[in-house]
Amino acid sequence: MLRLVSAGGAVEEFQWSTSEQIWPFEKADDGSALYCKRIDFGNLPAIGTKHVAHGISGFIESNVFKFDVLWSSPATTAAWSYGAYYQNFQVDATNCRCDNNMNLSSFIATIRMIYKKSV
Repeated sequence: MLRLVSAGGAVEEFQWSTSEQIWPFEKADDGSALYCKRIDFGNLPAIGTKHVAHGISGFIESNVFKFDVLWSSPATTAAWSYGAYYQNFQVDATNCRCDNNMNLSSFIATIRMIYKKSV
């Protein structure tokens, strides 16, 4: 859990948003602002590929500082079954992409990105 402390000492939990916001915890190596955004990916694909637009203007893939994927099944809390799972998440100038090798369409994913904008 990430927390922000105001100048007056008030503590509040950082909230990821589906709207772009400035990442308040650090800056890029060159001192410029970092930005962050949550992308609700929805259900993972059945075997194959799914693309979801991230809606970030001026986005360059090489400027991604952090890319986290959180995925879960709202239908069950059961443990993983044994097997080999291939999940590949990528981001490009316009989309987040997921490739997989088995039907995981009952799972949903949320992507959290921290990135630097192009100048």
